[in-house]
Amino acid sequence: MLVDDHAAVRSGLRMLLESGGFTVLEAADSAQTFHQLEQQRVDLVLLDSQLENEDGIDLAAALRRQHRELPLAILTMHSDLVQVRRAVAAGANGYLLKQSEGEELLAASRVLVFGGFYLDSRLAEAFLSSPEGPKIRQDSASQRKRLLLEFLRENLSNQQMAERLKLSVSSVKACLRELYEEHQVRDRTGLLLATMQNESQNPEPDPARNHPNLS
Repeated sequence: MLVDDHAAVRSGLRMLLESGGFTVLEAADSAQTFHQLEQQRVDLVLLDSQLENEDGIDLAAALRRQHRELPLAILTMHSDLVQVRRAVAAGANGYLLKQSEGEELLAASRVLVFGGFYLDSRLAEAFLSSPEGPKIRQDSASQRKRLLLEFLRENLSNQQMAERLKLSVSSVKACLRELYEEHQVRDRTGLLLATMQNESQNPEPDPARNHPNLS
């Protein structure tokens, strides 16, 4: 769901996200946001940090109190690290900048839908060197591995995975090697078999993966 008080901004972002396979709902304020959440299943909420007469980060905190597992991210023009810290403290899973390239916004949305944390690339270095950084790094690494497993199921090449995650091919290969070591296997086939066996023994709720509802 896109939460922004400017219809033209919502329209542009909606076109971008729909081009990436997302189904998009819209809201202009907190009342519309909570109404949509009552009516629809939502996989991700992207909120502007400043709505008309409302603070988007305060809205994120209110959403987090009522929807503990719902991925939330701030999508804004403001790159102030104080705002980033406020957003993380409010329970946001990410902080994105509207001036980002479309491919980064799509990659970020995919990471967030699957429960990861995403920080705009222009803010990452400064924020990750702060006291909050180590936990974020650990969470991001775990989520990256989870996404790679999803991509393996889709039979994507290393190059395709790298493009999806905005990483180098060498980084993807390094992450795959870590997964092979963790599961004590030698190749992709062994890794898929090992993870399928683990999931059959420890089943988890399976989120909608093909067409996430970006609401």
